[in-house]
Amino acid sequence: MADYNRLPGRFAANFRRAANASEAVTNMMTLYRPDYNTFYENFLRDVADDGWVAAQTNGTAAAVTYAGGLMTLTSGTDDNGYAGQMLPGLFWNGDNGVYMQNQMSLDVLTTVKIEAGFTDASDDAGAMLVKATPTSTATECTVICFDTDDNTQLDVMSSNGDTAAADAENIHTLVAATDIMTEFRVQNNLSSVFLNGLQKGGSAIEGGTSIAPWFFVQSRAGAASRVLTVNYVFCTGPNGVAIL
Repeated sequence: MADYNRLPGRFAANFRRAANASEAVTNMMTLYRPDYNTFYENFLRDVADDGWVAAQTNGTAAAVTYAGGLMTLTSGTDDNGYAGQMLPGLFWNGDNGVYMQNQMSLDVLTTVKIEAGFTDASDDAGAMLVKATPTSTATECTVICFDTDDNTQLDVMSSNGDTAAADAENIHTLVAATDIMTEFRVQNNLSSVFLNGLQKGGSAIEGGTSIAPWFFVQSRAGAASRVLTVNYVFCTGPNGVAIL
């Protein structure tokens, strides 16, 4: 947490607005409650923690790497080659309530698919299998998805019990190598999705299913590697254990 200026926006603002040191500490304690699973990573190390789920990669030069305060997902040079990473495991669910924030960018906007959000499995070749006529690999997920095999829209998509849907279409015009900030809030059986601070849609999701933050990039043409760069990930929600 040494890099204070890169803390997720609402937490950093609350810390700055504190009237005194005691109030600032109270703000921190409220966020890092012992009965919450709270995860924050700004990728200051060059390797993932041992507790993280193993990265999913397929194809020549596909990789997930950590350096310079970034997590970099590289699709590699195979047609439909991909890289995916769940962070750090299935420790949250909607019945308890969960919130996630991240900042990321995509290097090139042609021949590429990306996803970011919550999903229920770490080993999928994309939570959403097909964007154009929605089908899913995940049983439960809520993600933003961009896939040039369909169009050049960034959409909110979901799977609820294997029923895939496009919940909100054309929510933002991506710009190559330009950061966006996304937020996902899941409460009971409903998710809300925000982009750059504005609500962009929501989706149905089974609140009793364990989920975790998910990032994915896939090349849609041979020899055209694509890179999704994640600046930070913050996720928090009750762990269901009562404090005595």
